[in-house]
Amino acid sequence: MVAEVDLFRGLRAGWGMLLIAAPSETLRAVAGTAPHPVARQVARLLGARELAQAFLIKNQRRARIGSAVDGLHAASMMALAVSQPKWRRLAFTSAAIASAFGATTWINASQGREALR
Repeated sequence: MVAEVDLFRGLRAGWGMLLIAAPSETLRAVAGTAPHPVARQVARLLGARELAQAFLIKNQRRARIGSAVDGLHAASMMALAVSQPKWRRLAFTSAAIASAFGATTWINASQGREALR
């Protein structure tokens, strides 16, 4: 169980590092076009949050808080996707990733898996 949680944390940390180190390439792979400068900066900020979250969630309470943060992020991206067609593909992708991270974090916390040592 701990190995699964550690793998999950590693995936989150890796995603965060990718967004920080190569936002243009990552966004281009998702959107299929050159990213807007604002999108690159937002990607870097999101990457920093993902990286911090991967290392800060060390118990069930923090995991549930982190899961709520992911849920809020997913909801805000859905709203962006609906209201701004030019950001739709990036926003839907970001919402899907946040939903997956949030759900997995919540499940791990609910099952009492001691996530981070």
